[in-house]
Amino acid sequence: MTIVSARLRGRRPERDDIDYRFEIDSDPDVQRTLFGKLSTRNQSESRLQKWIDDWQAFGIGFWLFAGIDDGIVAGHAGLFPSRQIPGRVELGYTVKPKFWGMGYATEMARAVIAVAFNELGLESVVANAMPENVASRRVLERVGFSFVRDSLYDATFTNVEYQIKRRDVRRAAS
Repeated sequence: MTIVSARLRGRRPERDDIDYRFEIDSDPDVQRTLFGKLSTRNQSESRLQKWIDDWQAFGIGFWLFAGIDDGIVAGHAGLFPSRQIPGRVELGYTVKPKFWGMGYATEMARAVIAVAFNELGLESVVANAMPENVASRRVLERVGFSFVRDSLYDATFTNVEYQIKRRDVRRAAS
């Protein structure tokens, strides 16, 4: 399944995407906004394989988003079974630092949320962010998520939980 937005085209990951996955996993600026852990190439290969396996196991996963005009991967976004909130589907996204501040995270999140509600028929989607990650929190709010609560992610990291419901998106659109 391909997703197309105004400036980006998203596609499912492939084994050949290891350079992208390792770039994201080993970038200190990116990891500062996530879990703060830099990864080895082998760890990135395992994470990439999990992305591929998630599509097979759950029918959802991450898309790599590249510019329509230049084909350069700007980041990834997708849906996955939430580890934080069992039984729920979670939105996640990451943008390469050189593309920060260009609206790509918002564009990717909107495209993925449209798939969640319009194609998958989900009733709600959750998202999590580090409390200090103001940019990510703004993206969530911009696309219609509402703050739910403060919590711990994996019982380790301070976290803010957000949620968007299908009915809220329909109401906002009318």
